Amino acid sequence: MNAVPSSNKPVENIYWTNAKPGLYTVYVYYYCQWDDISETTISVRSLVQGKESLKTIRLKPSNFSTVFSFRIPDPTYR
Repeated sequence: MNAVPSSNKPVENIYWTNAKPGLYTVYVYYYCQWDDISETTISVRSLVQGKESLKTIRLKPSNFSTVFSFRIPDPTYR
């Protein structure tokens, strides 16, 4: 989000109604900066099977960061 400097509060939403079983990894990439700020703070919130997680990290431009991973269990295996 925020491909052009039109928002001071960019938001990105990803939503699945029926996520398939497996391991999911959430990462962010600070692609480009529009000002002279050398770092920015972001918050990533997830809600997975009723469990909420929030992580705040600092990123520098052109920085790729893994935020967290979670697993959706396969209901056929116990």
